[in-house]
Amino acid sequence: MVGLSNKKRLLRSGSRCFTRQNEPIQTGKVSSQETGTGSLTCPDYTTKMLPRVIFFGGAYNTPMGKIIVITGNTGIGKTTLARALSKPGAFDLALEQHIERPFQALVKFDARYGLANQVDYLLLRAEQERVLRQSPQPGLVDGGLDQDFHGFARLFHARGLLSDAEFDLCRRFYDFCRAELPPPELIIHLTAHADVIRARLAGRKRITLATPEDIPLLASLLDEWLASLPPERVLRLDVSSASPSYAEVVPGLLAQIRARLGLDAGTYETGYIP
Repeated sequence: MVGLSNKKRLLRSGSRCFTRQNEPIQTGKVSSQETGTGSLTCPDYTTKMLPRVIFFGGAYNTPMGKIIVITGNTGIGKTTLARALSKPGAFDLALEQHIERPFQALVKFDARYGLANQVDYLLLRAEQERVLRQSPQPGLVDGGLDQDFHGFARLFHARGLLSDAEFDLCRRFYDFCRAELPPPELIIHLTAHADVIRARLAGRKRITLATPEDIPLLASLLDEWLASLPPERVLRLDVSSASPSYAEVVPGLLAQIRARLGLDAGTYETGYIP
């Protein structure tokens, strides 16, 4: 994932702009400057101009980076596919961070941490989206804000890990975040036979709150959410017979992503998409 701490910043009149690390900085008087896919026009002034800049706020805005999320049942291989797609270097990557989350291990043994854990995940996902939108490169997310609410928060509420009041708090927080952040441009939804998902889940070594018994309900909750979305935003992919590396899936999937989002054509070898 690309973090703000890894980006140079330039502030002018309340606007923020970011550039990738190690790109040259030019100094001088300017009247206009190309900034990625947009352009900046402003009165002459002396400042530092960064070659690939995205402005947020103020009068100078360029298009936000697009976001692609990979959704699907627990253990189905969302993170694995995200890593496989990102290997060519075509995406900024934002992952779930199970080990880093402070309440994930605690709630496994004490349900009192259920609310803190769920809010922490929702906040993490919102923060990730905000950062990804500031990059000219497409962002790729495993799971994401919408799955964490429509899938996991609703699942944990049904299981009693979240009370009615706690679930309502999660709903309000999710609604607030989604009102402030545009939804992902593309959702890649993975499906597989239940026995395949159970086998993959059984081989998982990290801490997970969902169990094999949760697979049917979680699938139903995700399908209910996806049915509410415009069909053109959802790309369904059955990975029941896919290899663990997804090597045979990646080239064709990259082509579909380019076609769906209108991105410039590249190759799997070069990894060039934007």
